[in-house]
Amino acid sequence: MLRARLNALQDGSPRTAADLAAGRTTVSQPPPSKPSTAKQANGQEATQSPEQVLLAQVRAVHPDDPDRRKRAFRIFMEAVLKREFGTYLQPSGDLGKLVDQVIAQMDDDPELNRAAMAAAELLLAKAFG
Repeated sequence: MLRARLNALQDGSPRTAADLAAGRTTVSQPPPSKPSTAKQANGQEATQSPEQVLLAQVRAVHPDDPDRRKRAFRIFMEAVLKREFGTYLQPSGDLGKLVDQVIAQMDDDPELNRAAMAAAELLLAKAFG
């Protein structure tokens, strides 16, 4: 499933876990995401899409951080897993543990690790491009 999600990120066609589990190659519309709000300088709330929130988190990673790609990928992985399993993980607070486990498994597979770092580069380019 993760390999397919990474490939989808690289080819620009986001697929949901349901699509991947069902073996669908066409892209279905993801469930509507709840936009987050942030206070603007004038005190009014501004609505941000999940992508804008993700990119803002990536931009918060210091440009001189030697682990910048890994941090960017972790932010992406947290967003993906929260979207896919959020309702199951929220009560237990196990999202961080799950992200650690998934990333450790990906680090052990050279092909997945290369794909993850390529995805991180794409994410950084989009955030700072």
